[in-house]
Amino acid sequence: MAKKIDVTFHIFLRGIIMLGFAILLLSLLLTESIYFYISPSMVGFSYLATVIFFVLGLFQIFRSAYPKDPHSCNEDHHIPASTSINMIAYSLFLIPIFAGILLPSATLNSEIVANRGTQTIEPSSQEETNSTSDSHSAVISEQEVRQEQGEDMAEKLAEQTEIVLDDGNYVDVMRGIGQGGERLHGQDMDFTGFVYKDPAMNDDEFLVARFVITCCLADAVVYAFHVSAEDAQLYEMDSWVRVKGELANNENAEGSDPYVKAAEIEKIPEPDQPYVYDEFDFF
Repeated sequence: MAKKIDVTFHIFLRGIIMLGFAILLLSLLLTESIYFYISPSMVGFSYLATVIFFVLGLFQIFRSAYPKDPHSCNEDHHIPASTSINMIAYSLFLIPIFAGILLPSATLNSEIVANRGTQTIEPSSQEETNSTSDSHSAVISEQEVRQEQGEDMAEKLAEQTEIVLDDGNYVDVMRGIGQGGERLHGQDMDFTGFVYKDPAMNDDEFLVARFVITCCLADAVVYAFHVSAEDAQLYEMDSWVRVKGELANNENAEGSDPYVKAAEIEKIPEPDQPYVYDEFDFF
């Protein structure tokens, strides 16, 4: 007959695991490392999950301390025991908890850019704009709303003498530049990001990129400025820079190719929060 272990031990252990997840989430929230994984708009759910894990963990531990009378029902209050299976099952939960608490948070880098590609400044075509304006759909798509927001931002940028990007306006300004087209060419630019060099680029070119998160790290995309600089070779991959220059346009057979003609490039340390967030409010 197979050896059996009292189910109260497993109830207690499951309670400990739930408390472990509560502690993990709490540590991420207190250190603000949670922003390496999710958008600020999702942080409220993390607080809720922390409370739920904490309550359920205490409840399970309480159940293990005061088990029901095994003779009050006809159920079997023991489960088949297999040390190896139990260790594997619980390690699937314990390893992430200890790793999340003990190991430092790592940020995305150029290796991810090489796999996912980038979204550079691309002016919207007139054909796309017309098809959107002629649409009689009763439901306004997210893309249409974003396009309208980009056009509004482009009008604001056209009135400025210098376009400065920061963590708060990065996505909106990038979208506005894409919608602005030739109206914004010649504008002074000031922005930061990490260096990415595509093997297909010339020696005097590189991308200055930022990872943009909408919901969580899994949906992160890369937004980048195409930068032209005579001393481009001085800046290593993944190094952080602040670029000041002029927004220009390179006409080619495939259409227009917006880029920034760098006038000044400054090496800077990686910021405490390297990501920017695209928090879309549909309503």
